[in-house]
Amino acid sequence: MKLKKRLVWLICMAVVGGAMAEEPLARIDINGKIENIEINGKIENCAMVSMNLGSLDMGVIGEQCAWLNENKDKRLSFKFPVSSEWKKYSFSFTPKNDGKVILEVMGNNAANDKDKVWFWFDNFTIVGAEIKNGDFETTNANGRPAEWVVNDKVIVGGNAQSGSVAVKVNHDYRVFQMMEVKAGISVTVTCWIKADIVK
Repeated sequence: MKLKKRLVWLICMAVVGGAMAEEPLARIDINGKIENIEINGKIENCAMVSMNLGSLDMGVIGEQCAWLNENKDKRLSFKFPVSSEWKKYSFSFTPKNDGKVILEVMGNNAANDKDKVWFWFDNFTIVGAEIKNGDFETTNANGRPAEWVVNDKVIVGGNAQSGSVAVKVNHDYRVFQMMEVKAGISVTVTCWIKADIVK
């Protein structure tokens, strides 16, 4: 009987895992492993920030970046199995010390460029820290979202969850924003995401 239950459990896990594997993974990194960085022509002096993972919405994968070895708690990566429909996601983290972190909005990596899926992001809100122009609606003279660092190949368009502007990114072409965080104050990030899938 125990063997039968074990087999049923393994089959269920395989089905769930297979379903998740078919969905492209959007990604947001919280990068605290920065000391001095140039943002929009200004040099920012930053103390490196260590962080703990917090709560995750169902299906969201959160992890430390193990490839940073002893600094792995200074960069957290969150991945979202998304579809071609807009969906709202949330995750949280808690800084261990005061400092500044970078919110990096992208897609998951892939071996081949053609496999690097593009994703639409919109309507960021944050509790526990401040984000500016989280809905991307305020743009500069070049039509790029104000307050964000935007790669030249990022698409800024009208395929928005609400309003008239959203951004389309992938692993290599990202948008960034720096945030100030405080030790022990949990930060919750919420946004809307969908995959740019041609049916």
